[in-house]
Amino acid sequence: MESTIRIERYADQGRCVGHIDGRVVFVRFALPGELVRVVLDEPHDREDRFWTGEVTEVLEASEDRVEPVWPLAGPLAMGGGVGGADLVHVSLPGQLKWKSVSIAEQMRRLGHVDVDVPIERMPEDEAEHGLHWRTRIEMIADENGRPSMRRRGTHVRVPIDTMPLASRALLNVAEKEHVWDGGFTPGSQIRLSVPEPRGNAEIADNYAVLVDGEVTAGNRELTEKVTVCGR
Repeated sequence: MESTIRIERYADQGRCVGHIDGRVVFVRFALPGELVRVVLDEPHDREDRFWTGEVTEVLEASEDRVEPVWPLAGPLAMGGGVGGADLVHVSLPGQLKWKSVSIAEQMRRLGHVDVDVPIERMPEDEAEHGLHWRTRIEMIADENGRPSMRRRGTHVRVPIDTMPLASRALLNVAEKEHVWDGGFTPGSQIRLSVPEPRGNAEIADNYAVLVDGEVTAGNRELTEKVTVCGR
């Protein structure tokens, strides 16, 4: 079932809210103020309090909308669907706005306080276009033994030969360990964990490549330093 709706506000999990005949609809890949065509997730005739759906066409776009920098993670209707990047259709300034407004709304709803929430961009985030920040990734081996990700709502495995969300350190490990070359048993769960090195420190063997839970490369005992800034 498809419908044209006006998007009203931000929601959770990278979704926004609209209404169809008074029923709440949580929409993926939308932005407040937009007029969009939406396909509802099945079953669309259920009696739940709300429905979920995904944008298939943007009729009136928000100024915060951009072409997905990683198309495979974009809407299904536009060749995406592998997930992992809920705000891939949002400009970097728009992402900061989304997070700021979302936290302020939660503070108002749960804490009963009105507060401005400044959100600061991480160093080099703009230069990296909001990518290369994940220190852990998970994939599944497709029928040919290549790393892949499942397309949402299907059993289709989309082979990948890089991971735009992964940190540079993780990508270096994946290249070093020939992860993208494949050779895995079809259906294997592939995980990489590479703590981000501090300063100019070397990664050395402080990483792990796991296949079906077994470490096949790297170190079984990772170390990661976390710094918490407080007042």
